[in-house]
Amino acid sequence: MSKKIIAILCSLALCITSVFSLAFFNVKADSEKEVFCAYEFDGTNKVSKEDLDEYSLQAKMEAEGQTIEEGEDYTYTYLPTTGKGVLEASVTGTNLKHLSWSKDLYNDTDGDEMTILSPIINASASNPWSANCYVSIKFDSSNYEEAEGSLQLACSKKGPCNFVITYLEQDNGVDTYKTLAEVTLATNKQFTNVSFDLPKELCNNENAEIFIQLADTTAYNGTVLTDEANRESGEFALNNIVFSGKKIAEESGEPTTEQVTDDATTELVTDEPTTELATDAPTEVTTGDNSDATEVSTEATTEVASPTAVETTIPVVKLDTPTGLAVGETDSAYFVKWNKVNNAEGYFLSIYEGDKLLYELPTAENYMEVSKLLISGLVDLKGTYTIEVVAFNNTINGISDSSKVSYTFGAKEETTTAKKSDDVKVAKAVIKKVYAKKKAAKKLKLKIKAVPKYNNAYSYEYLVKVYKTKKNAKKDKKALVSKQTSKANCTISSKKLK
Repeated sequence: MSKKIIAILCSLALCITSVFSLAFFNVKADSEKEVFCAYEFDGTNKVSKEDLDEYSLQAKMEAEGQTIEEGEDYTYTYLPTTGKGVLEASVTGTNLKHLSWSKDLYNDTDGDEMTILSPIINASASNPWSANCYVSIKFDSSNYEEAEGSLQLACSKKGPCNFVITYLEQDNGVDTYKTLAEVTLATNKQFTNVSFDLPKELCNNENAEIFIQLADTTAYNGTVLTDEANRESGEFALNNIVFSGKKIAEESGEPTTEQVTDDATTELVTDEPTTELATDAPTEVTTGDNSDATEVSTEATTEVASPTAVETTIPVVKLDTPTGLAVGETDSAYFVKWNKVNNAEGYFLSIYEGDKLLYELPTAENYMEVSKLLISGLVDLKGTYTIEVVAFNNTINGISDSSKVSYTFGAKEETTTAKKSDDVKVAKAVIKKVYAKKKAAKKLKLKIKAVPKYNNAYSYEYLVKVYKTKKNAKKDKKALVSKQTSKANCTISSKKLK
């Protein structure tokens, strides 16, 4: 046993000696900054429009044989190529968005066309542009100081061109965004280098985080990203996110090292006292063959607590629940209205089928229109869905409870041929009978039975169709006239009525 302890002490002394020697010869290298985290996505031989799945947390979990529970999806979370961290992006400001490979080749910072695809974040019907669009970049900067960051940004003609790089700082218990850099992209589909210093709060921090946010909703082509005609197209590219800093030197003094080697003893001598674990009494270690002994004594005990990460809980401010939630429709869109909420910066409108989220979009107003074309691509028009509205305030970390209402989008329309004394069925959310009175030349007067309010709708409209034959009516083909009216008494006029 004694020989083993001596061997360990000798090995330890040799290791420490070599470490100190290495530090002595590399003083200049340690004073320079080194990369501790990087997201550098390689687009070589990648397929356009495919997601960056190989860089996702899910890919890592699958490679390591970890269990992924049913319903869990980690493909929206991306890992760095160097160091520790997590990258996530959102176009809407709420639901996460996959990064995908670009359709076209971008130009590098010198203006030369690149030979590989670039990672992009793009808008779509299910992920339309929002002023709250962001990219969250987390990184571990533990043991690094005087840190700095750099990244590359580019955009398409329909994509955002003005960005801010920010981080969160607490002010009186409330998180506020502080600006690290402002970016304006001057050339379409050409990467721009962005560099910035990291504040002390983000140095030596295992949970450091910065954000890429929109400075405004202006697209490169001068249009407004959040306008209905523009919010479902456009992209911006992001790559080569690198964080570097100076390695923090150990707090202990600079020992001088003397290595003495003979057949019996290896002794480590330092200018400062050695700090070891506490013992109740001095410890003496001797070899079994009574050779020269090595004595190790501890006369004082010093215990240094390791640094502990402090988690800060941001207080949540409760906003009033939106009231007066109601749904209605126009010729081309469905609309939702509700009463304004005090202190709300905006609202989230969501459409659910049961517990499944189909559509989510933030808005600054207490009114929103969604085109019928978009709705028809999202829902089965025969079903009933839940409309939900939540108020929020990012500045004060405010959120409200949700207000909900059920609604049936575009209930099936049923019609029959309109003839004298015939009953004509017509529907807009609810099917009701329509009576055709005696018609004049090229005119058809109809009296529609009033329909009670349905699903809290603000207004009601009726769709009247006239067909030449019952066969066409049953198949809803070749309607002679199709008219939408909000009046119970209406007259249909058309040259096609003979």
